[in-house]
Amino acid sequence: SDRIILFGGEPTLYEDRLMDVLSLGKASAISTNLLKLDEAWIPHFQKMYVSTSWNLKRFNEDEYNLWLSNISGLRSKDISLRVLITITEDLISHDINELIDMFKDWDMHYDSINEVAFEHLIDETKDQAFYDACDAWLCNMHTLWKKHIIRIENIIDQEVCHWNKYCSEIYTLYPNGKLVHRCPQIEPITLCKSCSSCNYESICTQCRLQ
Repeated sequence: SDRIILFGGEPTLYEDRLMDVLSLGKASAISTNLLKLDEAWIPHFQKMYVSTSWNLKRFNEDEYNLWLSNISGLRSKDISLRVLITITEDLISHDINELIDMFKDWDMHYDSINEVAFEHLIDETKDQAFYDACDAWLCNMHTLWKKHIIRIENIIDQEVCHWNKYCSEIYTLYPNGKLVHRCPQIEPITLCKSCSSCNYESICTQCRLQ
């Protein structure tokens, strides 16, 4: 492949391996916890799509402040990033106004954050009621996002009607060295039975990652 996407676990954990891959000049994207930001990576990151993730339990206070400090450091390097947030039960049960205040703070003080992507949790144990609650939460978040004029892009607003993801040319290299012709999901690929009869079937690829 002529494009390599780096994700984990944490791809910055082994710095020598990371530099070996970056030196190939084929890495187009990286997803990192941003708890480490080496100056040697910056020229490569400037040519890549950079994403990081956040959730309510991801960082302690010191780690969160370090994360924000590294995000702030990207501003002068002309590097922008997307923050990935998985929609979990603890997230949708949390005070949504507190979350909005946090996003407003990001919007005001961390210009390098240009996108937030809310992602559905992939969990076979969750029932339809949980995913209905997630959809309702997303709608509420959309309303509040617009009300408070948060300039960071809420990516689901942009992609909801363009959700086709084509994975036929994707290869995944697992930590054990195995290379497979498929998406990164380890679990057997299954499709929701109701998807095939859904009104949005024509614009939504049936995929576990959706």
